[in-house]
Amino acid sequence: MRIYLHIGFPKTGSTAIQAHLVMNRQWLSSRGYALADTGHSEGYGHVQLFEDPALSLLDSLKQEIDQLQSQGIEHVILSFEGVVTLGRKKLEKIHAALSEHEIFIVAYIREQSEVVQSGYFQAAKQRPQKRIIADYHSNKKLITPKHINYQTTLEKFEGVFGREALIIHVYEKEALKEQDVVVDFLAILGLEKDDNFVKAATLQNISLDPGAVYLLNMLDGYFNDAEGREKLVDTLLTRIANEGAKGKYFLSRENTDYIREFYTASNRYVQQRYIKSSDYQDLFSYSKKTHCDNFEQFAAMGSETLEFLNQYNKFRSWQGVELTGKDLQSLASPADGWSSPEPWGVWSDNDESFLRFRLPVTTTSPFKHTLAITLTGDYFEGNDQTRVIINDQIDETVSLLEHEFRVSIPALDQYRTVEIKLCHQHPTSPADIGAGDDIRRLAYALKKLSYQVID
Repeated sequence: MRIYLHIGFPKTGSTAIQAHLVMNRQWLSSRGYALADTGHSEGYGHVQLFEDPALSLLDSLKQEIDQLQSQGIEHVILSFEGVVTLGRKKLEKIHAALSEHEIFIVAYIREQSEVVQSGYFQAAKQRPQKRIIADYHSNKKLITPKHINYQTTLEKFEGVFGREALIIHVYEKEALKEQDVVVDFLAILGLEKDDNFVKAATLQNISLDPGAVYLLNMLDGYFNDAEGREKLVDTLLTRIANEGAKGKYFLSRENTDYIREFYTASNRYVQQRYIKSSDYQDLFSYSKKTHCDNFEQFAAMGSETLEFLNQYNKFRSWQGVELTGKDLQSLASPADGWSSPEPWGVWSDNDESFLRFRLPVTTTSPFKHTLAITLTGDYFEGNDQTRVIINDQIDETVSLLEHEFRVSIPALDQYRTVEIKLCHQHPTSPADIGAGDDIRRLAYALKKLSYQVID
């Protein structure tokens, strides 16, 4: 049995590799390959297997491998970029558990000035940062971290698994097979994609750009709202996914030259010892510009990003988690034909009411195509149906005591915005029918709202 342990290195396409392995489990199985189930978490690789301090799932992994072997599987794949950070004792424990099999360590390495910048953008995407962009211009330690000294890390793996077990490729388009890290990884496995191999239609792990990070740096200094920040980041990523990034780099030429000089000796060692073939004199081509010439533009980019957010502010990012009672006010606003929320829900007020939201790009699977939206509620005085218009897809009159609408996700606009317009039959004021002094024009009482992404 051959075991391929993909250890990543930061910002080298690990998310794309992991996503395609999951999407093509059956394709792999038909060719004698299996993505191990033990400790696997969709979207994160084998995080549960390798992040456990005791590595307690290794025995379960051994049992799974034995079972797969009995089923005719000849190759098992493991993938988690956090493996590069494991200490030698843990690596020895992994090696000992799998020593009955032939183990290969697969890693991609990327030019360090790109890793520093892309890595910071990734960190800023995930959580507020103590350091802001400007800090990286003056602190040499920040731009030369130990974890991207590839010589040190690869020597650690060589000491445990042996030099011949290491398969190291350079993460540059020109160095990858078909300029695609997924296709390149398949080639390492001894496979070649065909018409039955499923390729994702969208990018995985979209990166922020300098304007978005500049804005986050500023806002993070004033606010501490994790849920709100997550929605903000998703909106920023949606823009980038559709319009493209407005730049990638924030370091100066002086910074990038320093980084390259700092890692020159270790990179040369890696090239000579671990790279089996290379078209470059150095480990990396260094042909691409990885610095920024004008730092003053970041403020302008941040302002432009703020203008974009204002444009789409009425479409709140929402993951479809059921809203009830006063929580409905996050989508059912008084400005959109709704009354003030009450403990049980919210009344419509006037002839029309609107519900607007946006599917988050970061948490919505690109491989599902239908949105199932459910409204639950009640009616007031002579109302028993509602005309419902959803984008350009649905226009029907139905009872909304409880009703599910199916909406095509590919038919939504590029920002995946959804607008539900409710046209009420006979809005009636309680005051007009002698039921108190309430002058609101009521028709529909919304009690629950949710959606699921299906198919």
